[in-house]
Amino acid sequence: MRKAQYKDIDNIMKIINDAKKSLRKDKVDQWQKGVPNIENIKNDIDNQKGYVYYNKDNILAYAFLKDGIEESYEVQEDKFKYKNYLTIHRFCVDGNYRRENIATKFFGEIYEYARKRGFDSIRIDTHRDNFKMRGFIRKNKFSKVATVYVDDNGVKKERIAYELYIN
Repeated sequence: MRKAQYKDIDNIMKIINDAKKSLRKDKVDQWQKGVPNIENIKNDIDNQKGYVYYNKDNILAYAFLKDGIEESYEVQEDKFKYKNYLTIHRFCVDGNYRRENIATKFFGEIYEYARKRGFDSIRIDTHRDNFKMRGFIRKNKFSKVATVYVDDNGVKKERIAYELYIN
């Protein structure tokens, strides 16, 4: 895992656009209103919060790792156990590598990143109908915490938020 760079943008956008198509195929109304988009990725890179999982020169996955307060979780903050957390957003894997356990490997790297930086937990949220992501989240021992509402291109959309304690 390493920080994303501008030279990675085309590959990152390909992964994101493929993920959007996959979600649409699965009839999941997530990432269907234009975001994430190239401006989001450039902003992630500018703020040094975008990360890629790679093998040699191939970008296999992407995530935006946000430290600090996640505004969309604040209304439910009393339901979360840990206040020093890292939030995973825009987690996606190149569809050509989905059968190679890349999501689990990338998540392992993110977990170590969070642990080494002293975070107490990792948070993530996803759409209620995104059964693939919800299965991955459960497989990685996250606890379901609350329903939150995220800004989806100007519209508040329901998401299920999860938390994982880092030991």
